[in-house]
Amino acid sequence: MPSSCLPPSPPSLLDPHGEPAWGAYVGPLPPILLGSFARRQGFAAENTRRKRWIYAAIATERILLGMAITDLRYAAHAFLFAAEIGPGGRMLADVSALGVPRVGCQVGDFPEEGCDAWFRSTRASLFFRRPRGSSAYELIAITPELRVYATLDTVGSPAPLAAILRPEGSPLMVTEKRVLMPVRGAFDLHGQRYWLDGAVGGMDYSQGYPPRETTWRWGFFLGKSVDGHPLAMNLVQGFNGYPECVVWFDGCSFPLGEGRFSFHETNPLDPWSIQTDDGAASLSFEPCALHQEAHDLGPIATRFLQPIGVYRGHFDIPGRGRVLVDGAPGVAEDQYVRW
Repeated sequence: MPSSCLPPSPPSLLDPHGEPAWGAYVGPLPPILLGSFARRQGFAAENTRRKRWIYAAIATERILLGMAITDLRYAAHAFLFAAEIGPGGRMLADVSALGVPRVGCQVGDFPEEGCDAWFRSTRASLFFRRPRGSSAYELIAITPELRVYATLDTVGSPAPLAAILRPEGSPLMVTEKRVLMPVRGAFDLHGQRYWLDGAVGGMDYSQGYPPRETTWRWGFFLGKSVDGHPLAMNLVQGFNGYPECVVWFDGCSFPLGEGRFSFHETNPLDPWSIQTDDGAASLSFEPCALHQEAHDLGPIATRFLQPIGVYRGHFDIPGRGRVLVDGAPGVAEDQYVRW
């Protein structure tokens, strides 16, 4: 069972012997500077197997915005959506685009200050960056249907989860999850402006050498407990497993067991049931909109479902008792990739 406490993140990704500092941590990832470790993987792994991606979400009481930028080295992909959540919720805008690597997409090696991710194509221009010396990430997204201009500030948010892992079939994966960042800004939907002041944001930065065929299920939400305390969750089944499973409550993070997701695969808009294998969480997820993609290019393929909706249920948190959630906005995901 995971410990109820995690150590602080290391100052460097590699130890003095050039080996990754394996483990899960509280605090930001150091820069992803792999040096001799990357050279040992070989030229082919660096140019075809190493992947980088960023996912960002912004939640208001009724709207969830989601954005992703994925740098596959030999291809690039991005999407942006806005969904209304709760009773009568629906997808308001949903844009997905393939792009040209290197000249049309980049996800850098700095998850914190110096973060620089961007994607440009005829369908979308997306930027997620954090200038050096700044506490805030900037999100700018421009598509014909939807434009977003926002900052997500690390000040006032809980410490992130960082993990340096070696899942089965992979020499290295690193990930950082940030949640409940105060948001300022606005978005324009079909020409009408909506303000984001008072919203909260989250981020998933991931990089490494995933297995040739990778599958996972994921749950993520940003919100409050029934009694009004800030509450967020990152939960995964498969791939990196329980080291990246955590609930943030009232400014503190608490590890969870690995997730167990049950849903109707032919109708992912039916309710989902989600538990953890340590019994600490029991949740339902009620979708109201769906972002989905399927691409099969022979050696490269993906099947991706990401419904948007609300979470209900409870967490049993050490020293805090049972914490209830009822209507927190978030996403669930079922993904298979051959890359």
